[in-house]
Amino acid sequence: TAKRILPLVKQDNIFIVTHGGLVRDITSQLESRFGGSWSNQFVVEPEAKNTAPALGLAAMHIARVDPNAIMVVLAADHVIRKTDEFLEVLRNAAAAAEKDYLVTLGIKPSRPETGYGYIRRGAPLGNDGTGGAFKVAAFVEKPNVATAEKYLAGGDYFWNSGMFVWKAGKFLQEIERLQPKLYLGLMDIRKSIGSGKEADTAHEVFASLEPNSVDYAIMEKTDRAAVIPVD
Repeated sequence: TAKRILPLVKQDNIFIVTHGGLVRDITSQLESRFGGSWSNQFVVEPEAKNTAPALGLAAMHIARVDPNAIMVVLAADHVIRKTDEFLEVLRNAAAAAEKDYLVTLGIKPSRPETGYGYIRRGAPLGNDGTGGAFKVAAFVEKPNVATAEKYLAGGDYFWNSGMFVWKAGKFLQEIERLQPKLYLGLMDIRKSIGSGKEADTAHEVFASLEPNSVDYAIMEKTDRAAVIPVD
């Protein structure tokens, strides 16, 4: 995943969100593969509380440097064979994110899959450099076979890839609006940075949070969701 993104994002701007037990192994792998130091490139989850708190923590750290920074969220276990096309899609997604959209990549379904959630696209964002992006009309839970067949035939439904592109600051604004408890916790962590109590504060905050996915907590509720169809 790091190799795939390096033509677009310099090494100092790649951050790995994980738990503390994996940091040493991942650091060793990255440094042996790419050289340099990766020890400062980690956002460590105090405990696993699903993707909304984890990505909120990452966005908070990035926004301290630049709230307008474009944040690309990529899972480490995806197979993506068309690397050049993928990077071009991310450039298009970044253009939409610049206009304060929270962008996800929707995978064109190849079969009536019942094990995935779906995204229904709405109207296109327009010819303003947003690169084939559409407003999200709805996020849809895992369908039964008959419904999945309708989705496949209709052409407006896409599998939810779990890949996202947004401004770090805009994402935090949506957390503040839609998940205020999480936002206040993230701000408590931010205030503690430099005090020597960062780790204790982060553990306290995360211990108080309910697990929540970014899809349910933010993407299904925001009015700024956009989708770019990909294969």
